[in-house]
Amino acid sequence: MILKITLTLILVALPVISGFASTLTKEFDRPDGTHKVKIDINEENFGNIKNARITASEYVRDKKIWSLVDYVNKCPLDINMALIKDSFEIKKINGSFDAVLFSYTIGCVGGLDPVTVKYFAYENGVKHSLRGEERMIIPNGVIDDNVKPVPDTNLKNNILLYKYMTSNWHKASTVVLE
Repeated sequence: MILKITLTLILVALPVISGFASTLTKEFDRPDGTHKVKIDINEENFGNIKNARITASEYVRDKKIWSLVDYVNKCPLDINMALIKDSFEIKKINGSFDAVLFSYTIGCVGGLDPVTVKYFAYENGVKHSLRGEERMIIPNGVIDDNVKPVPDTNLKNNILLYKYMTSNWHKASTVVLE
């Protein structure tokens, strides 16, 4: 009887741990072999505290070409971390190398708030980024601060890729809520 009571008290005192994971992959062929790109999003809940992490990488013949890690830790509210639909693509933009492109939202929010959007392109192992804020379309109108996204130096110097990514920015950053 004492054992049952002790075990019950221990189980009640333990925090609830739950999680969510998703993985997306793409492959493409180049003269140096088959390239594999993998994006993982993992979320964990420890009671009232949430953590999330996104990892992305490209490999060819077990050699890592590039990798990215981003996270939200110790969020007491809701985590918004999701790959933007249809943003994960492999595309020849400059004619010679395949660019890996993807965008995602990332933030710790307590309601209907725009979060950060990060749009990345990796071309021949070089990272190019465009960062800004989500634009939300709701039945009552649009929620955004109309702030233009900010490119990094690599993207500014890659004119064709810069034009492609900025022309896709609205697709990458707009969320329609009904």
